[in-house]
Amino acid sequence: RTANGVSGDEQNIFEREEFQSGAKLVAIISDAASSGISLHCENAARVKNQRRRVHITLELPWSADKAIQQLGRSHRSNQSSAPEYKFLISSVGGERRFASAVARRLESLGALTQGDRRATVGAKGLGLTAFNLDTKWGRSALARLLKIIAGVSSPPYSLPPVPLAEKAALTERLEREAAAEDKLLQDAADDFGFPMYGGYGVTTTKEAPTVFAGGTTDPTKIKFSFADVDGVDEKDAEKELEEVVLDPTPTKKKQALEKEAAAKSSSGDDDEVEITKTVGDALPHARPHCMDFPFASTKHADACPLCYCFVCDTPVENCPSWHSHCDATDVGPTADVWRAKREAHKVTFQYAARIWLRSVGIETDSAGGQTGGKQDTKTAVGRFLNRLLGLKLVQQNLLFEEFAKLVEHEVKIARREGRYDEAITEIKGGVVKITDRETLQRPRDNVGALEHLTVEIDRGIPWSDVTAKLKEANDDAAKAEEARKERLKTFGAGATDMRRAPKSLNGFWRSKAPHPITKRHSHLLAIQGKSFMPGETRDTSLRIWRPGTGIWNYGATQLLQTYARVDPDVDEAFQREWVAEFEHAKAHCVHGANCKTGPSCEVGRRVVTAHVLKGSLLTAMRDAEKTLNQHITSGSRTTKVGVCRLCETGTNGESLLGIKIPNQFHGDVIEALAE
Repeated sequence: RTANGVSGDEQNIFEREEFQSGAKLVAIISDAASSGISLHCENAARVKNQRRRVHITLELPWSADKAIQQLGRSHRSNQSSAPEYKFLISSVGGERRFASAVARRLESLGALTQGDRRATVGAKGLGLTAFNLDTKWGRSALARLLKIIAGVSSPPYSLPPVPLAEKAALTERLEREAAAEDKLLQDAADDFGFPMYGGYGVTTTKEAPTVFAGGTTDPTKIKFSFADVDGVDEKDAEKELEEVVLDPTPTKKKQALEKEAAAKSSSGDDDEVEITKTVGDALPHARPHCMDFPFASTKHADACPLCYCFVCDTPVENCPSWHSHCDATDVGPTADVWRAKREAHKVTFQYAARIWLRSVGIETDSAGGQTGGKQDTKTAVGRFLNRLLGLKLVQQNLLFEEFAKLVEHEVKIARREGRYDEAITEIKGGVVKITDRETLQRPRDNVGALEHLTVEIDRGIPWSDVTAKLKEANDDAAKAEEARKERLKTFGAGATDMRRAPKSLNGFWRSKAPHPITKRHSHLLAIQGKSFMPGETRDTSLRIWRPGTGIWNYGATQLLQTYARVDPDVDEAFQREWVAEFEHAKAHCVHGANCKTGPSCEVGRRVVTAHVLKGSLLTAMRDAEKTLNQHITSGSRTTKVGVCRLCETGTNGESLLGIKIPNQFHGDVIEALAE
């Protein structure tokens, strides 16, 4: 028996009863308890603990079916309230593979992410919908990513730079591979009995290589012989070689240039031009081209202040490997080797990604950007995410974030073109009120009634509410900073947050320039997101509130470019401007008094109207789509109406599912559906 006097076989039953009765408020279940036990808020007298359950999943299981079993412990039939689920998922790109598999399975079963939105408190907020990347948009984004990496497609945005540590490691790896290949060639040359370097008529040895073989031997000591060429005299060729290549100092060349410049100056042909210096003395140059320290006759490690490393393309004093890079040159038999190292040092995201993916068995085809072998479109995303687990964390995050950005890009295009299925959307606003009802069809055999609802939505946020939101955000940020400092004290410098922004953007902002039509400045409150979605960075986790249009997503780069931070305690006019914009947006659009649409224009208005169909939706949806497609003239594109959730604000507000009809076509749809 245990300390509480219960036998080990009955311990789990005892702990469950303690939790269900309210004696204990926290229940910890292991993988073994993922099935068979019920911890939901059952609507029965024997369950005294009627608190809403908050189910925290510390680690997603490998199997989506097992995840459903675990989540089903707190979400069952005959419950008085649905649970709230919280999933702990790190920012590591490879771990998103498990979240993607679970989300895909849950969506297919309609278990949480869209079928019952109460279980996740909004699928787009705390649910797993955003983690489901194994969709047609995900497969399209993966194909495009591989084409971008292969260099056959242009990215829709600028690609990220490769971190310096990864660039150095990649360069070192390529240099080792090049050295190994060079050794194989040298060994093969020795086996066949001919020298590795050298050309016709050039005597070279392994003990004393010439400059053209990567060494430092003075070329004036080399015996050259020239083949007979029509029209070229051997003595003239030797003289030209002596003047251009073998001159140990640039004296003759400089003297010739100065003499030529003096002749032009004394002739008086051009009084406005005067040559004071030669180009080689004034501009930065690669070390092999230095005129003060000729590459052929001086030590390669010596350099003038304007010398740059041929491989790194940085000043000599900044080159981390100058002891070896000083021998780099663009002439001679080793020129190709040094050029390859120079190109390898200019590591881009595409170049690094090709090597990283190749190391885990994903080959990019230059013709189509597909993975090697036969492409299975159903499992391509899953295979890609699985292979990411074999890379380092930095490499995983770089590749996954680019993949997630492309998924979001594909979804945005689909939304703009009307091809994206939003599933169930919510009609949100500060105030949501049904202002008019119209019965279109009365109930009949096996068919329910159909109603047309006119909904008024006030999207604005008053000054009192926006200041409360900022105070709450600042309090949360202060608590998070205190917790971070405590972690640093306890665990040391290793306990850092990979996604922590270097500087907070929370606060009020005013546009730097007024609107070109209304001549008014724009105002907003910016708050950084508390949680991160796949591929989300500081730039995409920003939420803004405008006085007239409510909450939106915004990019940090765009915010810093077009807005300036404002402190309302210092700038007292900001509060008056916010209130004025709040009142002005109630009945005016952003186009001003000369709007071509007239009073019916709702672009930028605070109070907008929505038209929703309630009742028998299946038949009404087909008829509404047919009517809409008859009025659309943009090519062969078809439009699908979406299901929406309408929740009226207020104590007695109504909550319902319906079909949202576009405002510009609602009259035609209602006329077609009316009896």
